[in-house]
Amino acid sequence: MRSKLALVAALVLVGVPSVALAAHASSSAPMVTYVLHGNLSNYVPATPASEGSITITVTIAYQSATPLKGMTLTFVLNANTKVVLRQGKLIANGDRGVVKVRAPEGSTAAGLRGRTAFKVVDKGAGVSASSSTSTSGTSKFNKNPGGAPTNGNCPSGRNGPETPCITH
Repeated sequence: MRSKLALVAALVLVGVPSVALAAHASSSAPMVTYVLHGNLSNYVPATPASEGSITITVTIAYQSATPLKGMTLTFVLNANTKVVLRQGKLIANGDRGVVKVRAPEGSTAAGLRGRTAFKVVDKGAGVSASSSTSTSGTSKFNKNPGGAPTNGNCPSGRNGPETPCITH
């Protein structure tokens, strides 16, 4: 009887690491923060009783290799979503802004739609293309003259349109 019990215990102990490894191997992609800049619209504030929403037409996206520029995405807002209003005014259609949302790395536009944003920043009314570039030809997003918008705040030092910064 003891030998059967010892055999069962040994099999259970051998099986535990294989189950743990199987669970780890099947885990999904890591969650990353998608930082989307663009024009905001259709803002509905969240209340304690109901969710709200925000729509953004993406002009710049810092995320992993998924092309989102030009896409229109709608996100859920809840009581935990931090909304930063410009001068205390509600977000108006056409205001420039930033939406931050967490999703699995490599998510497509379809995978991002409907997710809950954790932060929305209203930057105010849209600006003309001529006022967003200095007289030296340096973009306000890029300190390299004539270069494409980059993420100069990337902690890894990777900068450029082909190397977006991903926040884990």
